[in-house]
Amino acid sequence: MGAISEGRDGDRCGWDEKFRRQNAMQRQMPLGIAHAPGTLARHTRWMVESERDAGARSRALARPRWSVRGPRSASWLPSWAVLFLVLLAAAPARAEAPPKRSRAVKELIREAGAALARLDVARARELWGEVYDIERSNVAMCNMGQLDLRMGRWEEAVVELSQCVEHMPAPRTEVERRLYDHRHADLARARRRVGEVILMPPPGVVGMFVNGRGLKDGSRIYVRPGQHEVMAVGQEGQVARAGVKVEAGESKEVPLTFDKPAQAPEERALPPKDHAQPPKGASGPGAPGPAAPKGPPQGAGRPGPDLRIVTTGAVASVGFLVAGAVFLQSAQGYVQEAKAGWYHAQAMSKLDPTFQPDYNKVIDPAASGKLMHLLGTSALIAGAAAGAATLVYVWLPNDTQIRVAAHGAEVRVRW
Repeated sequence: MGAISEGRDGDRCGWDEKFRRQNAMQRQMPLGIAHAPGTLARHTRWMVESERDAGARSRALARPRWSVRGPRSASWLPSWAVLFLVLLAAAPARAEAPPKRSRAVKELIREAGAALARLDVARARELWGEVYDIERSNVAMCNMGQLDLRMGRWEEAVVELSQCVEHMPAPRTEVERRLYDHRHADLARARRRVGEVILMPPPGVVGMFVNGRGLKDGSRIYVRPGQHEVMAVGQEGQVARAGVKVEAGESKEVPLTFDKPAQAPEERALPPKDHAQPPKGASGPGAPGPAAPKGPPQGAGRPGPDLRIVTTGAVASVGFLVAGAVFLQSAQGYVQEAKAGWYHAQAMSKLDPTFQPDYNKVIDPAASGKLMHLLGTSALIAGAAAGAATLVYVWLPNDTQIRVAAHGAEVRVRW
């Protein structure tokens, strides 16, 4: 019985194994039963049928329930249909392809990369600005912020990196996560270098300015640390001004209020119309006294401009202007000399590697050119100022009075 139970456990036994078990069974049987006519054949046939039935039962139990009642597999579908279903199911999960760039944009990006490779950061920033003007992409904005950060343009870098971080999608891979964190770190670094001014203008404002620079949108602006002047202009020409001092990394709110309009002077009280006027030529306590003598007409008797002052101012103005022109011409000559010395030194160095150039022939003319340029500019400014002062002295008549009043204070200048 043990040999029969072992045969029922599986259906993978070969015919050799079956006959081996048959011979073993025959040896275990009693001598009379083993040699009885027909007994061995019946026992062998019963053992084979039992093993076949056990194999069929094991296959039925190992097969899934649905495969017994329905089709065994989806082999009836063609391979191209299966591939189409797989691609159709994966289509929503696939990310949208980036928009195709034009040839001009690709060329600008290539030039920007080449400029950055040769450490020309300013040129690379200019090229990325042109890319942003064409396609208005967040990639261009992020690169502009990075390059402005490298050049120390903190105010522009904060604005551009803020917009870059705001429009960045959520990271999905490790590389995108590192880039996302890097952009936020750069923004935090730039924010620590600038101050933030938040303007709180009164109603009816048509324009706001910080240090003379207008705000295009919003009332928030990033400035360098220090003292700044803010101003707002109303619809009727009202002006609101205020000063604010901010430190690096600091944010301040600045409330603005329009100045009150100056009050018109009160009109003098007129005498009542029914007041009795004394007749002409009447004498007595109610009669008016003799009329006061009239003074000379306004402007009569005033001396004109002094000729010596006018002559001196004109000569000084012309002299300064001529000197400034001479100094600037000399500065240009020194600059040309410095350039010639530099090109000569470079050419000789290429021809003879052992040549030792004398850079003093370049440095000294360059320093002299800077000095001449400074003197020439100063002389031109002085000449223009002397000429303007002379013209004001000639045109404005004497005894001219200028009054300036603001915030309750009044300044009088008499010429």
